[in-house]
Amino acid sequence: FNAPFSGTVESVGKIIGEDLYSVKPAMIRSYALDVLTRNKRQCLWLRSQVFGLVAFVVVGATHVGSIVINAKKGDTFEKGDELGHFAYGGSTIVMVFSRGRFYFDTDLIHNSERRCETQDDGDDGDGDEDEDEAKAEDGDE
Repeated sequence: FNAPFSGTVESVGKIIGEDLYSVKPAMIRSYALDVLTRNKRQCLWLRSQVFGLVAFVVVGATHVGSIVINAKKGDTFEKGDELGHFAYGGSTIVMVFSRGRFYFDTDLIHNSERRCETQDDGDDGDGDEDEDEAKAEDGDE
C-alpha cells in the first residue's frame, strides 16, 4: 500500500483484533459482523500540510496472514511512496480525517447511501487531473 499524500509518519501501532474475515463489499455491508473493527489492523498516524493528522488504518482480511509496515515514526514520504504491504494478497485501508480537512464528492455520498461501490479515476470531471492534484497538494481546493 502506498501513501495517498505527502507527509510525515507521526506514529505506528497495532490495534487489538486478530480475525481475518473477508472485506468484500457484502461483508462490509453486513450488520451481523463488523469486519473493520474485528479484523487484524495496524494504524499509521500520518501528518500532512493539507489534511493535518490522518489515521491510516490497514485492515487484514481472509488469506492475508500479515501486515508489513515499512514506514517508521519520523519518516517523511511523498505521495505514492510505499508505506508497507500485505503478505499475500490485498485487503483494505480506512482513513480517518480531522473534521473540516476532507470532503466527500457528492457521487460518493449518493452511492454510499444506496450502499453501492464507487469507481474513481482521480478526475473531478474538468479534464485536468494534474491541476487538481496540484491544488490539493497546495491546499487550494
